[in-house]
Amino acid sequence: MSGIITLAKEGLFGALGGVVGDKVESLLNMGLYKGLQPTFRDLIANTFDSITDSDSDEVLGISPDGITDIINKFIDTTVLASTIIDKEIAGELFGEMVQEGVSNAIQTSLGGALQTMLNVKRGSFAGMQDYNRDFAGLVEDSNKSALGFLSAGVGLNLIATAGDLVIGGNEELEQRYRFHMNQVENILTQINTHSLGAIANSVVSVHTVVSRWILLPIELAMVYAETLRRVAEEHLARINELADSLEAIKKYYEIEDEHGNPLLPENVATIEVLKIKAEVEATQQTYNSFVSILDTIYSETVDLIMDSLDSTNLSAINTAYLTIIDEMINLLNSINSPDTSVRDNLANHLQQLLRHVAGYREFTSTNVRIT
Repeated sequence: MSGIITLAKEGLFGALGGVVGDKVESLLNMGLYKGLQPTFRDLIANTFDSITDSDSDEVLGISPDGITDIINKFIDTTVLASTIIDKEIAGELFGEMVQEGVSNAIQTSLGGALQTMLNVKRGSFAGMQDYNRDFAGLVEDSNKSALGFLSAGVGLNLIATAGDLVIGGNEELEQRYRFHMNQVENILTQINTHSLGAIANSVVSVHTVVSRWILLPIELAMVYAETLRRVAEEHLARINELADSLEAIKKYYEIEDEHGNPLLPENVATIEVLKIKAEVEATQQTYNSFVSILDTIYSETVDLIMDSLDSTNLSAINTAYLTIIDEMINLLNSINSPDTSVRDNLANHLQQLLRHVAGYREFTSTNVRIT
């Protein structure tokens, strides 16, 4: 049916001539498309269904038989659609899809093989523009003539080449100094950890010792007062006992018997009172002697503590701390000291490379400078 329609259209259009035939063909295609539009919609749907309904494969996704069926279906649809709509449109809609799929597959297989072979045998593609920036990391240890050839092959003028070389040089320096600064930061971290840690521990230790020295006289005074209180209480208790004894002697002396005589004779009472007086004086003497000894011990101990505090060389400790801090500052200053030798050496190598580029351009000299 599609062949008959095609032959009829070609015969009619040939008879009508080029311009008129094209107009008539367009009108006829429009009429066929409008009349057969439901069929055309089914045709499109069935064509794409051939992909989803194709035979599957675990590895390929679509089996070889399924691929063949899809290609045949798209070709059939292209031929059939060209009888209803313009053949170029039909070819673009369906034939081009198959062609693109096959073309992409061949590009990565047959095309890839050809590209590999010719690139190896006769590769002539110039270097990429970004290559110039990469040369800064190679220029110090590589052949300047070879790098110059590669740089010249990029195709930039000398000023643009110099600009890319400078950008690459700056990136190379930044990378080198970044590694250097990471190492320096690690070292400084260790220095800070150990130095400041030692200082902090020493400060805590000194603070503990000084606090102990300050509190020790107070603690000593408390011990002194407590000891004195206990001694006084013991002697006071003894005095109270003697007072009670004296009061008893008095009561016995005041009591009279049936003849009016004291129950305790006067001479006996006198002897007992003298005994109590001797004991009171002995107790008082013992107390005064003990207090005197305690005062002496307390005073000597306080003097010893104060002498020890005065003899401690706290200024030496402070000087040691300041010395450590000064050394850390000196280290930081030495790290921060500018060193342009690395930069100047790299700039000199890049300038030599630029001269080789100029030489390949047949310049005997160049005014372009890399600094």
